[in-house]
Amino acid sequence: KEALTKSQQEGLLSYLHRHDRDMYRKVVFLLGTMCRVSEFAGLTWDDIDMKNRMITIDHQLQYKKYDSEKLVYHIAPTKNTRIRKIPMSEDVYGVLCELHQYYFILKKDHCVDGKKDFVFLTKKGCLENINSFNHELKKVVERYNETAEYKIGSISAHTLRHTGCTRDAEDGMDIKVLQYLMGHSNAQITNNVY
Repeated sequence: KEALTKSQQEGLLSYLHRHDRDMYRKVVFLLGTMCRVSEFAGLTWDDIDMKNRMITIDHQLQYKKYDSEKLVYHIAPTKNTRIRKIPMSEDVYGVLCELHQYYFILKKDHCVDGKKDFVFLTKKGCLENINSFNHELKKVVERYNETAEYKIGSISAHTLRHTGCTRDAEDGMDIKVLQYLMGHSNAQITNNVY
């Protein structure tokens, strides 16, 4: 698994900050929380405690076929069914403040299995899913690469998760803390990959 280098990460964030604030907020959030994209997609404002700067991850939003031929959204437990509380970094707090400021203007009435007030939506105001997010990310990286000094090859939401964890590991974060934040079932997974 490949993480972005520090130069690629800084270059991409700088580009997004100037040219695509919506994607900038999403990338900062994913790097800073190391959430799985299904957890990110399912995040609602009820999961965000701005006062205590804490994010609760206790479900994910899946988009797949269930009992029919049609793809549908569904709320499911997290991958290992554990609840995580993720503290907000200054950057994550900043983008959530920015999002909250515009939320009631841009609000869409999506409701999935009783969950509503989703934090992150596509540019068209639809619910996020792995395919929509990865498509949007690849398109913005193509535009970034046109003028970038540190070009980025293939990228996905998982690349951002991996990059966030790699940066924290490089900064000396304890492996058990990383395991918890990543939502891995045991430290061996975290240790083997990062």
